Amino acid sequence: MNEKFPVSNKQLCKDWGKEYIISNILLLFISLIISIANLLLSFILSKLTTYEKSHSITGELASGTLKIFIALFINSVFTYITLGNNNFPYKI
Repeated sequence: MNEKFPVSNKQLCKDWGKEYIISNILLLFISLIISIANLLLSFILSKLTTYEKSHSITGELASGTLKIFIALFINSVFTYITLGNNNFPYKI
């Protein structure tokens, strides 16, 4: 029961601190990238909707809303699949 660790306690604390900082930086970076991607998707899809030449404003709004919803949903699912499971090397 009185086993010794192969590394010192200082090394364990340094390793934990390094991993903690890296995971928090990655979390911030990924959140920023997702927000920028969602903003760009919304902008691009709303501009593409105006070129469809709908017969009414309601049709144009419905088409734009549907496109943006689908794109943001796919982006959210992709984010959950890549970050939400245990395949990501750093635990966030």
